[in-house]
Amino acid sequence: MLFAVSGSLAAVKLIVEKTGRACLQHRDAHDRTPLILATIGGHGEVVNYLLSVDGQLLAPSCHVHVGCH
Repeated sequence: MLFAVSGSLAAVKLIVEKTGRACLQHRDAHDRTPLILATIGGHGEVVNYLLSVDGQLLAPSCHVHVGCH
């Protein structure tokens, strides 16, 4: 999970390459996915990469509600 918080695109790419896309579906203790964590951290490059890698990243979280205005 911490790879998404770091904001390092190179680290995120390496982890996804080594562990596979399944790691992108893991959730932390607050039910947040790597995509949500990268978004909260303001890491746009990481967010764009995660979205390009796996369309399933948009799966809803039970505890996090993101509103668009």
